[in-house]
Amino acid sequence: MKNFKLLTVLILLALLFSGFSFGNFGDNDNERRSDRIAEGKSALRLLFKTEPQAKKEVADAYGFATFKNYGMSMMMMSADGGRGLAYDRKNDKITYMNMASGGMGMGLGAKEYFSVFIFKNAKVYNDFIEEGWEANTEIDASLKTKDDGEATNESHTVRKGIKLYKVTKNGAIMQVSLHGTKYWKCKDLN
Repeated sequence: MKNFKLLTVLILLALLFSGFSFGNFGDNDNERRSDRIAEGKSALRLLFKTEPQAKKEVADAYGFATFKNYGMSMMMMSADGGRGLAYDRKNDKITYMNMASGGMGMGLGAKEYFSVFIFKNAKVYNDFIEEGWEANTEIDASLKTKDDGEATNESHTVRKGIKLYKVTKNGAIMQVSLHGTKYWKCKDLN
């Protein structure tokens, strides 16, 4: 029990001094929408910088979704939370969304990262907006503070017609876990 308390304190201190930017969530719905749009643009800029081929994939896609997420892994459990938007390029429509994830496995640390989904067609895009579930295994190793450090950037096909990139912005984490994730529409912003 003593070791667990010490570990908890160390993780909280690491978060405090790691440069995490939890950001201003806006004073009203218009500011919250603007914040998510700005975060989405940041996600795409970072993705295109680290994975240049993704620019063409996004340009050719039916739509895409971007999420700014915070994740923590402690011993046998992990949790992530985030917010973002999905963009239907064909109809020029934004759907504001949230995400939450929980998992089990081995790990320790915390990180701030972006998830970028690329949808090949209307069916997979609409299924994501309406259903929003994902289950995956994750192996992750990151050590990143602002512009320094290294991070493994993942990309994989979630299911046919959907590609997912995860790009670490900030943090330090080592984990192997099985996750379940739920994405859902933000009632207040749509």
